[in-house]
Amino acid sequence: MKKILFPTDFSDNAANALNYAIEIINRLESAHLTIIHTYIVPNNVNTLVPIEGHIQQDAKSEMNRVVNRIQPLLAEGIILQTIIKRADAVPTIGKMANYYDLVIMGTQGASGLKEIFLGSTTNGVIKHTQTPVLVIPNEYRFKSFENIVLSIDNGPITDGKGVQLIKQLLKLFKADLMLFHTEENAADKGFDRSVTKLFDNPGYSIDFNFIEKNVNESIEEMVIDYDVDLLCLVRRKRGFLERLFHQSTTSKAVFHARIPVLVLHDV
Repeated sequence: MKKILFPTDFSDNAANALNYAIEIINRLESAHLTIIHTYIVPNNVNTLVPIEGHIQQDAKSEMNRVVNRIQPLLAEGIILQTIIKRADAVPTIGKMANYYDLVIMGTQGASGLKEIFLGSTTNGVIKHTQTPVLVIPNEYRFKSFENIVLSIDNGPITDGKGVQLIKQLLKLFKADLMLFHTEENAADKGFDRSVTKLFDNPGYSIDFNFIEKNVNESIEEMVIDYDVDLLCLVRRKRGFLERLFHQSTTSKAVFHARIPVLVLHDV
């Protein structure tokens, strides 16, 4: 985890998420942080004064304020880069993210975790990149990772960017890992046991939690009961995560779990 991309709209939520990101970055031996802001120029602006110059200048002023605020907070050796670009946010950030190890984003005001899955910029970025995306809920304050949960379905997980990132976080924070699986129905065949081999390391403990009940409710209960600091979910094209967040229950229990969520990508 060396290169981190942080998209910002200069909102209070983004500022809070950036504070969170800095807490992680400063624990790395060295890292490259890129802060990106994208903007579009409205086509229906009825004015004779060129508006793009004003939008761009405002963006530069805001970015300078961000840099001036966080520069003293960054540890020695951290490389800071800023980008301001006229472009649609989702495809631009999604494409750029593929060259980074991690994307960190803040929510923009939606309740709980809804924004990750209900047509937001965050949702769009997740769909447009294979890089892990860490989403920070509005007003969430950084807490050192002690308990990390990886929610798994019955499919295999490859030893890719996501798994490597979890391993790094476990080592970096000396955290414990829990593999969590919910049996959705009687036909559920459990989880792929090969997943445990990916985390076969004496440097941290692995617990198992298997519940036979509503998926949304079980995740909410697990987050509370185990005082979870980071919830990791695997996104598959037609897998557990897609089904989970396209049910009618999306506005219920799981969205009340207002903790950071790391979305991983797999086949």
